[in-house]
Amino acid sequence: MPDGIKEDDFECKCSDDKLDECLETNDEEIVSSNITISPNKKKKITSKMPIRIHVPIVSHDDNLMSILKFKLNDEKWKTGKPLREIKLPNKYDRTFVGIELTFKELHKLQVVAIATSKRELVVVDEKGQAFELDMERNFKIKIPPKAFREQTTVSSLAIQWNQKDIKQAAKLYKELRNVKPAGSYIDVACENKTENDGEIEIYDFGWVADAKLQQEQSVSQETIHRCSKYLIQNLNSNNESVIADDDVFDSDFVGELKKIDPQQTGDKNRHILRQLHYSKDGGFDKFIKRLSKTQPGIAKRVQAVQAQVRLSRKDNRSTYEDDFASDFDPDFQKTEGKVCVVSKVSGRPWQVVPLRDNKEFPQSKIVKLPAGNDRFKFLGLVVPEDMSNADICKAAEILESLNCSSRLTIVCRQKRTNQYDFVIECLKPEEKAERLEMLKELEYTIGPPESAELAVVDGEEIEIKFGSNLWLEDYKETPLKIKFFKHLPCEKISMHLEVVNKRDQADDDSYHGYMKYQVTPARLSLQRKGSFVIYIPKPLKEIVLNFPFTEDIQVKVIAKFIACQMAGGNPDSTRWVVYANTLTADNKNLYSNIYRIIDDRNKEARQLERCEKFILYWANHHASETDKISRIIGAHHDKKLQKEVNQMLKLYTPGKGPFSNDNLEKMAFVLNEDWEYLALTLDFHAEEIKHIKSIHPGVIRPALKMLDIWRSRESVINQGIALVKIFQTSAKSAKCSPKFIQMITEIFGHLMLH
Repeated sequence: MPDGIKEDDFECKCSDDKLDECLETNDEEIVSSNITISPNKKKKITSKMPIRIHVPIVSHDDNLMSILKFKLNDEKWKTGKPLREIKLPNKYDRTFVGIELTFKELHKLQVVAIATSKRELVVVDEKGQAFELDMERNFKIKIPPKAFREQTTVSSLAIQWNQKDIKQAAKLYKELRNVKPAGSYIDVACENKTENDGEIEIYDFGWVADAKLQQEQSVSQETIHRCSKYLIQNLNSNNESVIADDDVFDSDFVGELKKIDPQQTGDKNRHILRQLHYSKDGGFDKFIKRLSKTQPGIAKRVQAVQAQVRLSRKDNRSTYEDDFASDFDPDFQKTEGKVCVVSKVSGRPWQVVPLRDNKEFPQSKIVKLPAGNDRFKFLGLVVPEDMSNADICKAAEILESLNCSSRLTIVCRQKRTNQYDFVIECLKPEEKAERLEMLKELEYTIGPPESAELAVVDGEEIEIKFGSNLWLEDYKETPLKIKFFKHLPCEKISMHLEVVNKRDQADDDSYHGYMKYQVTPARLSLQRKGSFVIYIPKPLKEIVLNFPFTEDIQVKVIAKFIACQMAGGNPDSTRWVVYANTLTADNKNLYSNIYRIIDDRNKEARQLERCEKFILYWANHHASETDKISRIIGAHHDKKLQKEVNQMLKLYTPGKGPFSNDNLEKMAFVLNEDWEYLALTLDFHAEEIKHIKSIHPGVIRPALKMLDIWRSRESVINQGIALVKIFQTSAKSAKCSPKFIQMITEIFGHLMLH
C-alpha cells in the first residue's frame, strides 16, 4: 500500500443497486457488482502515487472487452486507464480486470466492471486524417483539416449484419421482412464535436442482381462482382506473394500498389480487384491459384462461387439464383431492390441520407459527416423500391437495437392448487426450458402463453401494471419494476393476486384482469410492450350465485305433465275442466274467477295450454306451501297417473333429484365448453344457443341455462322417467367428456334405465 496506507484503513462494500448509473452506451454490459471503497472511522486517506484496483468479473462474450469505470468522491463516472486482465490462482479460477488511478484525497470510490464492444481508436490532430477500419475495410472515414481544435480520439465500431441474422430477426419484427443488409453498421464516436464536414466512403454494398450486367460479364468478372465485398475485407495484399510482378500484374501496377499506405489495405484490395476485372479469365485463375498458397481458405470459397457461376450459365433456371442465396456464405448473397444508407447523428432520429458518387470507384458512394456533431451512425440497406423512408428508418432503428440487445421472455404462472398464488419471471433463452420445468414441478402450470421475445439492454426496466379486476397485493397503486442485467439473475416475483371487486364480474365464470408490460424506453427507443389476460376461476357457488333458475320447477313440471295426460293426444279436449273443479274443491266462484283470468290472458290458447295455465295460476295463489303439490296430484283420481306424476317428481326433487337445481349446477361445472355440442344434440337451434350466450357470459352459466330450459320443455317432461335414458344417450352422442358421463351416471344412480 502506498504512503503507509493499511488494509484495515478501508471499508469495502459490494452491491447490485444503481448499477445502471455508470452505463453510457447501449453496448455496455455490467460484469461485476458495484464496489464502494471508503475510509474507516473518518480516517483521512491521501496518496501521491497511483493505485491499482482489480475487480473480479463474470465471464462474457469473447468479442467484448472488459474495462473498469470509477466514480471518485461523487464526481461523474469515468473510464479508467485499463490494465491487463489477470487470473488469480484461486479455487474459482476468476478473471480480474483492473485500472490505475491517482487521487489527492479519498472520500468514496465506486468501481464497476463493464464489458463493451471492441472499438478501433484513432487520434486525429488539426491536420485531419483518412483511415480504414480493420474490422470493415469497405468503409473509409475522412476527417478534414481543422475539424478538431485539438488532438481528438475517434473510436469506431463496425458490426456486420448478414441476411441470415436479418431473417431470424424478421420472425419477431415484421418491419425487417423485406430488408437485406448492404454493408455493416458503423458507429463513429468523437471526443469533441467536429467543426468541419467530414466524409465516410462506402465502397461496396455487396452483390446486386442485374441480368443485363451478367450477360455482359465473363465468368471471372461475375465471380469478382459477387465476392468483391468479401475479398476487400479479407485479402492480405501486404503479402509480397499476392502482388508479385508476373503475367498477372505488370511491374507498373505493382509499383503503384506499393505506394499505397500499408494501413490502407482496403484501397489496395480495390485496385487489385479492378485490375483483375479487366484482365482475361486466365489471369484471374492464375491469381486464385497463387492465392491458394497464401490464403487457401479464401481461395477455396472464391472457387466455389466461380463453379456455381459456371453452373448457372449452363442452366438459366432461376433456382440457381436461389442457390447463391442459400448454399453459400451470406457474404455472397443475392440482393435486389434499391440501395440506401440511413444515418443517425448525435442521438437524433434515423434518416435516409443522400449519396454522392465516387469518381475513383464507381461502385462506391460518399456520405457526409455534418459538422457540429460528435456521434455518427450509418447502416446500408437494400429495400423494396416502394418502401417509404419512414419504414426504412424504422427498420434501421430495430437493427440498431438488436446490435447490442439480449433476448428476454416474460412468463406468468399460477399454482394449480391455488390460482391466487402468482409468479412472474423474466427468462433468458438459455434458462427458459429448465426454469419452466422447475415451475411445473412446483405445480405452477396455469397461466397465459409466454410473451414474445423482447430485445433489452443492460439497465432497462420491465414495468408491469395490473388492470381491470385483478392486482398484486403489494402493487395496487404503483407499477412493479424489474431491472435487467444480462449477467445478473432477473428478480423473480412471487405474490398473491387479489380481486378488486367481486361484484364487478358477478355473472362471469371467473375473475379476470389484464397484466400490461413494457420495457421503459430509457435507452432503446424501440417500442416493446404487450399484455396478458389473467383468470382466476370462481368456486361453483360463486358462479351460480343468484342464477335465474326456473322458479317453482316442480309445480311447472306437474302442470305440464297433467295437462298433457288430460289432453290424451287431443290439444282441444276439455276433460281438464272436471279436474279443475276438483282442484278448486268445487268452489264455483274460485273456478270461474281463475277461468276468466286465464281466458282473458290467453284468448287464442288451446285447451291443453289453458289447463296448464289454470294449474299454475291456482298454485301461485294457493295459500299453503306444504300441500300445494299433493293437492295438484290428488285432484286427479287416476291412481296410475298419480304414480307416474310422483315418479316424475323424483327427477326434480330439490337436492336429490337428477334434474334439481343442485345437480344442474354440478353438471354445468363439469360440462363446461361442451355445453353447445350437448345443446345441439338435445335439439336446441343455433339461434337459441346464440341467445343464451348473449345473455349469460362465460361457459358455466350458459350451460346451466341450457340445462334449465331443457328440463322445463313440454316434449321432455312428456317422456316421464325415460328422459333419464334420453339425456345419457344424448351426452354420449355429443361426445361429452368421460368425466361428465361418469358424473351423470352417478347422479342418475338406480333411475338409469339400461
